[in-house]
Amino acid sequence: MKNFLKKILLFTLPLLLVAAFLELAARKVPNDYALKRALFDDQSKETEVLILGSSHTYFGINPDWMTQKALNAANVSQTLNVDACILEQFFADAPNLQAVILPISAFSLFTRIEETSEAWRCAYYAIYQDIHLTNNFQYQFEILSLAPNSFITKLRKYYLRGRNPLISSPTGWGSTFRSEYALELDDTGATVAKAHTSAPVNSLSRNKTIIEQIADQLNQRDIQLVLLTTPTHSSYYNHLDQYHMQLTEETCREIETQLPNTHYINLQTNSSFSPSDFYDANHLNNLGAKKLSEKLSQLLNSLITP
Repeated sequence: MKNFLKKILLFTLPLLLVAAFLELAARKVPNDYALKRALFDDQSKETEVLILGSSHTYFGINPDWMTQKALNAANVSQTLNVDACILEQFFADAPNLQAVILPISAFSLFTRIEETSEAWRCAYYAIYQDIHLTNNFQYQFEILSLAPNSFITKLRKYYLRGRNPLISSPTGWGSTFRSEYALELDDTGATVAKAHTSAPVNSLSRNKTIIEQIADQLNQRDIQLVLLTTPTHSSYYNHLDQYHMQLTEETCREIETQLPNTHYINLQTNSSFSPSDFYDANHLNNLGAKKLSEKLSQLLNSLITP
């Protein structure tokens, strides 16, 4: 028995050492989660407008075009439960915070990141932002959360090709959706729209509760909450499931009436955004982000009392 255990140990120990080395190497690669944690720590006391949410606001709102001191805390596939954690852990005592922008997209009320195909991102929240969304051991390590080919590709791009993977600006905006690289809008709309409104509606109640709790906490601090549905192209919004969208609209309007600090702004079909403002059918490019950011800045000026 002892000899057997020794053989097992001799076999597994090198593998564990290699795995530990690769994990440490992966954590040395710059990433936008660690960058945003640094921004939270450095800028929370000065931040006047906090932008939360998924890729719709990550790429769609550029604080550089706002007159307020704004910080973009959004990230790809970020869901409402993550937004609530960021607000509570890093901005609960932000002394200058005047407004929070919380995007409500077609999928927002019906998904949680740890229950989707994007659950691998839970490891990044746990490791780099100390936000623990699940007790699953897998999502405590990059090497276990990423698919093997994705993990190796990440290391190869940084260590062998010297590519910097950071895409966030110094104010947190996702800077890579440039107008010159825009995708064909009609080709990207229908498929994505159906995927965004295919989730079952059983998560509606708990996600609604998250928004209500955020709204109540901000109301107690005299901070404005803007529930925002960002602009999208017609090839996207014309293919959204209408039942999901009806539930979303009704829920946001109901929450808006509960507290005086909460405002629902639905720009999904807003005609002031033209095809040249979009990167794909449901994301703005840098030009569209400028337009939306300036529009929101003007709105906030009317909501925030001196």
